[in-house]
Amino acid sequence: MLAIPTQSRSPRTSAGFTTGKLVSAHSYSTWALLRKKLSRHRGVVAVALASMLVLAAMAVESFRRVVAERNIARSQRGLAEDALTNAEKRKRELVLLQAETALPKDPTAALAWLKTYDVGADDRQQGGRRDRRGAGDGRRAPCVPARRLGDRRAVHARRHDAGRGGARTA
Repeated sequence: MLAIPTQSRSPRTSAGFTTGKLVSAHSYSTWALLRKKLSRHRGVVAVALASMLVLAAMAVESFRRVVAERNIARSQRGLAEDALTNAEKRKRELVLLQAETALPKDPTAALAWLKTYDVGADDRQQGGRRDRRGAGDGRRAPCVPARRLGDRRAVHARRHDAGRGGARTA
């Protein structure tokens, strides 16, 4: 091996090399330069990495919490919609019950109760007659079974016959 005489080395170059500084006689790769910078600033790099890890962990936990809250909100909305549907169904049942109760005493009041009847989804599934009042919005009149409210023709015939004193069957 050929040794370079010590007289040809400058004291500046050899002192820089022994203390770990960059030497102009050598060309360093990018990775070597980066490693040297990182090793020189180890404390700052360690704090930065720890901060990044903490922030990443907080971001993941926040995301998990938001997703969990969203899922809870969706399930609560579903429960609220079910409760609303049940309340509307119960309201329709009560309106029909009121109309049924009012029919023998006052048929006009029964019709007034039926006017307040809201057509529900289950009524639409069963189908019904078109509203005779000419509602052009495609809604259907409630399909009220004759057994629930009595046969109107029979009620009309009984009233008509009661006025004449005879009893006629429908």
